[in-house]
Amino acid sequence: MPRRTVRETVVIGFNPGSGSGNRLSKVEQLAGNLRENGFEVIVSSVISETVDLATRAFEAGNLRAFVCGGGDGTIRTMAEKLPASVPIAVFPLGTENLLARYLGITSSVEMAVSTILHSRHRTIDAGEANGRLFLVMASCGFDADVVRRMHATRRGNIYRWSWFLPTWQAVWNYRFDLLKVTIGQDRVLRPARWAFVFNVPRYAMDLRIAPEADPEDAKLDICTFPRGKLLHGLIYVAAVFVGQHRRLTRCENHQTDRIRIESDAPVPFQLDGDPGGELPLEIRVLPKRVKLLVPPNADEKASG
Repeated sequence: MPRRTVRETVVIGFNPGSGSGNRLSKVEQLAGNLRENGFEVIVSSVISETVDLATRAFEAGNLRAFVCGGGDGTIRTMAEKLPASVPIAVFPLGTENLLARYLGITSSVEMAVSTILHSRHRTIDAGEANGRLFLVMASCGFDADVVRRMHATRRGNIYRWSWFLPTWQAVWNYRFDLLKVTIGQDRVLRPARWAFVFNVPRYAMDLRIAPEADPEDAKLDICTFPRGKLLHGLIYVAAVFVGQHRRLTRCENHQTDRIRIESDAPVPFQLDGDPGGELPLEIRVLPKRVKLLVPPNADEKASG
């Protein structure tokens, strides 16, 4: 690739605890390649520092891109703290990388450099849950309990097998308390035990719970399931795998711009794979909240 004649800044913020393996070496390789292309590159693993550096460079008019290296939770956290107009290049280093997979982005250094050089923008919606951002999804109930247990005991990087113990603990201990879900202004849905809210049509294991979710339609897609216990969960997962879950009795699917989820019990919720706290939960859509850089050969709509 040709050298650049205009010296612009690229700030790389990364989470060394995301995913597994040696993430620092990939970040260093990316930084070296960008410097060879004429950029001034600043690298930091301190979120507050990277956000401050990127914001100042953006306000000075010389920020080419903010590279977010990590998983969905890291991207969520950094996007939440950055001004809405800062161009974010996703460099997936996490375990699932759901947003990156939706956008067709890999952890290839060559792809990341090409994305920054071509600077093709795509502005997407975000969800806001109790004042906090999420880009992919929010959920409450069993899977949020698994996430909470994982983060309460995690030490260092997360591997796929790291989820086995917290999942097993949740199977034996989670109570599937009743959820009250209200969408729009005052439409109350049927009582539920599981609730999923999607901005992007992605979930772990490539489950398509809300396959029509579109991060550019100024709507959020919600899916609820009525019954608790592990057996019902296995039935729901199997139905999702074959795309038949919306035919299940009392399963609800809606598009809306505002959601409230409540419970009489202390039910946990999670945002993009990070623990969020406990209900009640107020969710709304933030249209065109996040500006992303996407690969030059990406389709106009990301892969479904």
